[in-house]
Amino acid sequence: MEDNPNALAKYLSAFDPPMTQVAFAAKLGVAPSVLSHWLHGIKRPNVGNALRIAETTNDAVPVSVWASKTHHRRATRHPRRRVR
Repeated sequence: MEDNPNALAKYLSAFDPPMTQVAFAAKLGVAPSVLSHWLHGIKRPNVGNALRIAETTNDAVPVSVWASKTHHRRATRHPRRRVR
């Protein structure tokens, strides 16, 4: 599998039927919301979780996917409206 931020999403969708985020999160021992943040580029897994992903996917999603600085993007936050 290629070294890009979508490698994990492609891995999950390669199953027939596609593996759910909930099922994969359970395999990793993380909350589904944490996995969602990784998939959407809001956060990156720490080294331990990146290694666990690589191990669980038999290196289909290598650690190098998460090491790239281009993968991480900040979540856009909208400024709060001022209530008067």
